[in-house]
Amino acid sequence: MRQLFSLPTDDPEEGTTTKPIDLPGMQGEMLVSLHEWKNTRNLPESTFLHLLHFSHMWEADGPYRWAIEHLEARQMSPARRLELAGRYGVDHWIDPAIRRLLDMPIADVTVEDVLTLGVEVFLIIAKAKEELEKVTKLFMSRPIPLPKETHDWVPI
Repeated sequence: MRQLFSLPTDDPEEGTTTKPIDLPGMQGEMLVSLHEWKNTRNLPESTFLHLLHFSHMWEADGPYRWAIEHLEARQMSPARRLELAGRYGVDHWIDPAIRRLLDMPIADVTVEDVLTLGVEVFLIIAKAKEELEKVTKLFMSRPIPLPKETHDWVPI
């Protein structure tokens, strides 16, 4: 963050209302989100998403961790969480999101989820889910062999 605001400029008017600073990859809403982060704690999800984007881009660790913490507390589809994890390097979101997708009935997967994941990733998850179901059915159809000494056990 310090680097962002200490970049030298040859134009003395840059940063004024008539000639604002141009930050490639940034939108005005993202800077508003950064301002809101400093001034309030009751924020909409979009603010946390803007803050996550901004802080990831500029390697601002404090706002990045704060946005992640607040997004973790919110309800979000596992597809969306997986998308954000991949985009912003939130590695500890990946495994739980994949597990939720694998546990989720296919009927509960929305078109938005498929579009968020992309067809290729969705198919990988759907195939993995199908294989897990096959293995589960295989184990359920066969008795589990018990050690010899437990065969002789008689309940009292």
